[in-house]
Amino acid sequence: MPVNISLQTLSSEAGRVLKRAGKERAGDDLAWAWFNLGAADMGRTIVQRLSAGKMDPQLEAIFGQPWKILEVGAMSLAFEDVMTALDLCADAVFLICGEPTHPKGGAPGQFYDLGNLKKRQGQLDAPAAIRGWIGQLLQDADKPDGDMTVLKDCRDALAHRQVRQHPMATFTSGVPTGMALSEITTLHGQGRVQGRGSIGELIPRLVGFGEAQLESLCKAILTPSSTSLVGPRQVVRASTRAPLGE
Repeated sequence: MPVNISLQTLSSEAGRVLKRAGKERAGDDLAWAWFNLGAADMGRTIVQRLSAGKMDPQLEAIFGQPWKILEVGAMSLAFEDVMTALDLCADAVFLICGEPTHPKGGAPGQFYDLGNLKKRQGQLDAPAAIRGWIGQLLQDADKPDGDMTVLKDCRDALAHRQVRQHPMATFTSGVPTGMALSEITTLHGQGRVQGRGSIGELIPRLVGFGEAQLESLCKAILTPSSTSLVGPRQVVRASTRAPLGE
């Protein structure tokens, strides 16, 4: 899949607005979020090429790796880089809202993340459009099958535990004729196992979710109530809601 030029243009435009407002790191966050989503798109491309049920010649020529390793590579690129992109969006939101850099922000890789946003979103002073972006993201995270919830489940299963990957095969008249993309099972809540479906559906869905979230945040930044960050603005306090559980 080609680079998402329209999203790159949008994130660059929003980044320039932030930098003119003296929020240079928030602008950099948006650029790096787009960069990570580009890496996630590589994972989407891998599963799309494997979806035919047989090894793709181009993937074989480039990587020289078996099917299962390509699947794990696709999951790593997709799930982890989408989550990183959203964490960078959260860092940008904190800085847009006038918060100082993360207490450990002087150290490489120390940023606000989605966990901080869940805990402190009621304390942030945000323009109305940014407040709306925060609200819709956290509402999605409240849903058991919301994209944010599924993304966290899949990323955690991959990053913190051995991924439960179920290889599948395709059959014709009872005879195996090819491979089907694996399905994922994740631990949920207090150890309850939950099926999350085929990576052929999960990866495109969640990469698209990440792209849509960056796009909507950039558009929120570019609304008049937010672009007034370059001068005096009327601050709208985000409504208080109970923090989500980790």
